[in-house]
Amino acid sequence: MFGLPVRDAAVKLADDFGIPYDNRKRISIRPRIREPTKEQMYQKDETYCYRVLTDYFHLLKVWETQYASQQAEEERHPFFVEAIQRKSYMEYQIDILLNASLEERKALVTRQKSEVRKLEQRITEWSDDGTIYHRRSAKQLGADPER
Repeated sequence: MFGLPVRDAAVKLADDFGIPYDNRKRISIRPRIREPTKEQMYQKDETYCYRVLTDYFHLLKVWETQYASQQAEEERHPFFVEAIQRKSYMEYQIDILLNASLEERKALVTRQKSEVRKLEQRITEWSDDGTIYHRRSAKQLGADPER
């Protein structure tokens, strides 16, 4: 070690063998995060779209049973009307996401992106935790109290 302190001896050995040594630089052990590929970004968008559409579809099914009119002359609740009008269309869109070709699915995800965001905001307003699986009372959903 030529009578050198340990640190200086290590620097001399590194120089002798041509190993770059800089004691001021610290090696980062944090892994680098890769940028997602286009395929990964699309898959994320499709999964998001599927999740929101299925949540909304389940909400429509709940509304269809929960807000159904008991008597024919009774005025229909707006949630019930929305459920009747939109349920089959949501089924159709979910079916495309599950069974259609890649091009058709991509077209649906691109075309429905803004509508899906609006639906997610509405679902979040209707539920405490952002999903419809946490049922709220009719009063909390904005419905008239039952008579």
